[in-house]
Formats: sequence, structure tokens, C-alpha cells
Amino acid sequence: MENSSNLLIMRLTIILVALVHSLSAKTLNVVTDYGAKADGVSDNSASFLKAWKEACSTAGEATVYVPSGQYLVRPTLFSGPCVSTNVTVQVDGKLIPRTDSEGYGTSSYWLQFQGVKGMTFKGGYLDGKGSALWSCKAGKGKCPDGTRSIVFHKVSDVLVTGVTSINVRVDRVEIVAPDASPNTDGIHVEESTGVTITNSNIGTGDDCISIGKGTQNLWIEGIKCGPGHGIR
Repeated sequence: MENSSNLLIMRLTIILVALVHSLSAKTLNVVTDYGAKADGVSDNSASFLKAWKEACSTAGEATVYVPSGQYLVRPTLFSGPCVSTNVTVQVDGKLIPRTDSEGYGTSSYWLQFQGVKGMTFKGGYLDGKGSALWSCKAGKGKCPDGTRSIVFHKVSDVLVTGVTSINVRVDRVEIVAPDASPNTDGIHVEESTGVTITNSNIGTGDDCISIGKGTQNLWIEGIKCGPGHGIR
């Protein structure tokens, strides 16, 4: 009888823990919850930022979910610190920037995560639409400076996985740009600690991985680099 009672208590405890976990986890859909439009034309920056702020302020686990489709997003800063130390940004669609001067030259970044501890950026296709800018620079015309696709600045305990285009861990990422494209560093690490970049394919017109000031405890392994200027 005592063993049966203990087994019942254990089962109830497991059910209660699972229930608490499910209640504490929150999924924020940028389309159904915040009105984003996957038409490749509408500006979804405000919708993405509202979803991020809600996830960031959540006490437990939170996921910003981007369904399939094409989403235009202007240069946007997703800033911390966050209440949650377990935020996931899951992108099942394609993100594109504006291709006018704002999209290419008014900011040093397109998507920037700053001052965040404990997050995952998962999946998705980031299309920087850089061909027009590269053509401009090849023609020696007056061109915008260009911008970085995704930046992680002063972050820790961050995982980036499954993206086509710290403790930070960048794993199984593919980054592609034409070999003649100028100023297209694949990954730039700066002012971050505990960064790991592994098992990724990087082919660009500039450095595969560039290392800036303030970088500490950086581990790079299993990188296929080319075309590109290597790791420096």
C-alpha cells in the first residue's frame, strides 16, 4: 500500500510540474498576435518589436514565432536586459529588408540583439538583398555603406542555430555571399565573451569570421570557409 501511495504522489508531482511548465511558457505569434503581414511589402518592424518586448518581459520561457512567409523588416534593435533568461526567436519564414537608402545605409545593422542574456535564434532565411548594393560598389558609384544582417552585441548564453544567410554558440549555420561582394564579413564578433562558432559553412567576399575588440574566450571549430578571406 505504501509503495502504491508513493507511486501516486510521484505521478501527481510529475503532472503538476508539467502543468506549471506549460502554463509558464508563452508563444507570441507575430502574425496572429501582433498583425504582421507575410506579403514581402508591409513593414513589420513594429509587430516584431512588440512581440520581442512582450517575450523579454515574461518571467518564464517565451517564444517569438514567425510563421512561413516573407516579412519585410526595417533596421530594428531588440534590446535587453530581459526578465526572461530563456527567450527563443523562431523564424520559419524569410526576412527581407527595405532596399532603398534606409535599408542599406542609415544603420550599421539590420537586426541587432543587445544586452540579452539567455536566448535562442532558431531557423529562418535572412535575405539581405545585397546584390544591388554590390553592383553599385562595383561600378564605383556613390553608394550607401551597407549594413550587417544580424548583430549580437554585449550578449551571453545565446544559441544561433539553423539560420541560412556570446556564451554565444553559433552552430550549423550557412552564410553565403558572392566572392566579389565587398565588405561582406560572414560573422563579426565584438565585445562578447564565451563565443563558440562550430560546424558552419561560410562563403563570402570578405572575412569568413572577423574578430573585433573586446572579444574573450572565442572557440572556432569545424568551419568550411570559402570563398572568403579566412578568419582574422
